[in-house]
Amino acid sequence: MATQPLSDVRVLELAAGIAGSYAAKLFADYGADVIKVEPPDGDRVRLAGPFPDDTVDPEQGALHLHLDTNTRSVVADLSDPDARRSSSASCRLSTS
Repeated sequence: MATQPLSDVRVLELAAGIAGSYAAKLFADYGADVIKVEPPDGDRVRLAGPFPDDTVDPEQGALHLHLDTNTRSVVADLSDPDARRSSSASCRLSTS
């Protein structure tokens, strides 16, 4: 299997909503290591349907499953200064 063009790139997704998630998906589809940072209540994309059996489930929404494919996610309350510092330090320290 050929190496993906962005396999040596790490992307930290701090966006909320469809546009940012779509951009991150494109990076991930080309091999980038995408880490989505979500607020404690999750990205609003998780609440967009459709859902299986019309039951709202933030893990099962079609839009979330499509846009967040090939990405990892972490939860951080970036409105909290301590969480911001911790997230920033983690980003600087994490290298492949």
